[in-house]
Amino acid sequence: MTYKYRYIRRELFEANPAKRLKSFRSPSEMSRLIRWPLWVMGIGGICLTVYLLWLLLTMPQSPLVPVLSVIVLFLSLAASFSREKLLYHLPAREKELAEQQRDYIEYLAGIRAVLIKHGIDGSEKLRKLKAECETLLKAREEKYARFHRVIIDMLISVPVVALITGLIYQDSGVVPVATVSVLLLGLLVFGLAKLFSKIDYYSDGYFKDQNLLDAISEVEYAGWPFGAPGGTRTDGEEAQAADEVRAV
Repeated sequence: MTYKYRYIRRELFEANPAKRLKSFRSPSEMSRLIRWPLWVMGIGGICLTVYLLWLLLTMPQSPLVPVLSVIVLFLSLAASFSREKLLYHLPAREKELAEQQRDYIEYLAGIRAVLIKHGIDGSEKLRKLKAECETLLKAREEKYARFHRVIIDMLISVPVVALITGLIYQDSGVVPVATVSVLLLGLLVFGLAKLFSKIDYYSDGYFKDQNLLDAISEVEYAGWPFGAPGGTRTDGEEAQAADEVRAV
């Protein structure tokens, strides 16, 4: 990891230009935006899901379990596939979308300011920055992928095959019990490995690398900061744009 990369990654994370895009709706905004069908599906789905979980824990054989499961599934699908005009008040929704578009432009401008401040003032330098970011993330993914494959092969796949074979050709109940124990141990180890990889993802700052890669992808997709949206600029135009930003 180069020092320039480290500085850019840190400043982009601290500046957090995407904070407005990642913000949640306030209760007052939701009351103005959401129509009654979505309220019914949302509140009804939550209540029925809680009741269904309670039935599964207390009375799993209840005839209401499959009925409630179908209703919850239907509500979820209805909310997913319904048109916005049925779920939202359109004037409020259009206003929200316009605000999100303005926030997106500010997000791109924030990324541009950080990049140019650190000398990333051309498409070639941007590609080098992206390559370094992808190299770091790929190395981490490959490291944990190999580790997870070993766990799956030794402690999950082999016991599953042995368990199936034992159930078909068993002479006693000892082999299946031992195999199930190994399988459960493998699942436990795999879960702990996943948990450790997630902790390592945050403790070693890999989430900052992903944040930087996402920002670079947005820049490339929009044609910023070195060209108009959907286009590119010559080296002279890139240098002029960099000078303009530095002067701000």
